[in-house]
Order: sequence, then C-alpha cells, then structure tokens
Amino acid sequence: MLPSKTIRADLRNKYNKYLNISLIIVLLLVIAAFKFFPKSETKIKVKPFVDDIIFVEPEINTLQKTEQPSLPKPVIPVIAVDDLTEDIIFEDISISEKQVVSLPPEKEKEVIIKEEYSFKAVEHKPEIIGGMEALQSKIYYPEIIRRAGIEGQVIVEFIVNKEGSVESAEVIKSANDQLDEIVMNAVKALKFKPGEQRGKPVKVKIKIPITFNLK
Repeated sequence: MLPSKTIRADLRNKYNKYLNISLIIVLLLVIAAFKFFPKSETKIKVKPFVDDIIFVEPEINTLQKTEQPSLPKPVIPVIAVDDLTEDIIFEDISISEKQVVSLPPEKEKEVIIKEEYSFKAVEHKPEIIGGMEALQSKIYYPEIIRRAGIEGQVIVEFIVNKEGSVESAEVIKSANDQLDEIVMNAVKALKFKPGEQRGKPVKVKIKIPITFNLK
C-alpha cells in the first residue's frame, strides 16, 4: 500500500510544475505572434444604401363589367315650324301719278285767311307781329290732301292775352284732321301786339277762318 500513495503525491507535485511551464509557453507564443505578425487594419467598405425600387404593375381586372341596360333618354318634344313666309304687302298711302285714281282735275291751291274780332268796341285790335305773311308762311296745303280733292274751311278761336301770346286755342269748325292740326300749330306759334282799351293792354278773343280751296 505504500507505493501507491507515493505515486499520487508525486503527480500532484508535478502538476503545478507542468501548469506553470504551460502558461509560460502560451505567453511566449502570444508575445512572438504580436512581434512577428504586425496588426493588419481591417478595412470595411460601406456601399451606399440604395433602396431597391420595385414597380408593381396594377392588377388588371380581366373580368368584364356586366353592361347594364341603358335607360331610355327623355324624349324632348320638337316643334316643327313650316318654313313658310307669308307675303306682307305694305300699301303706300301716298298717291302716285301712275295709279288709276279718280281725282279732280289739277287745280291751283288757295288758302284764304280772314280775321274776326269779338270785341267790336276795342280801340286797338291785336296785330300779328310780322303781319299776315307770318301766319301764311306757317300754313301749307299737303299734296296728298290736295290730290285727294279735300278742301274746306278751318275756323280757329283763341285769345290774345295782355302779353301778346295765344291761349285757349280751339278749332270750332273742322275741314280735315290733318288740316286742323296744321292750322292749330300755326296759330299757337304766332306772337301778337296785344289789343288796347283806353291805353291799357286787354285780352281779346279772335276768330281766324282759314279756307283751303282748290280752284
């Protein structure tokens, strides 16, 4: 039994020795490696980051749409207008010499003007400024009336006031509407020297008959 204990004790003594020798050898190897093999710089190349863009085509629906029956469009009524132009005849009221119209023979026109005063006792009668020629120049005998053979007398009654103006004019005898209007416009445009009684201007009523005569 004595020899076995001796061997184990001997191994334990050598274990520490061998461990120390092993650590020394490893340390020497590490030192030798750093000395004989210098550090190599590791270069890392970084590539720029590029997103991979992937185009995805939209899915095409190959299913055909079911056609819905179209609704009937509202009917718009169309009003048909016949392209007919009614002939409108405008009759010229003027009388042409070429027209066959029974007219009296051509006669000279004549306008007769007379003056009548209602105040017989007036000392100074009103006088037309410019004389009877002033009235005559404002009256005319329309050709259409003359050719139609219309003649007659128009009597206008009016008042010459204190300022010599005409007022309250009216036709008391008519020959024709157009002739009446001509005479009225002519009389209203007249200016008078007013009548006088005892040296003072007074109102005087006057009648002027104007005759349109074909002779």
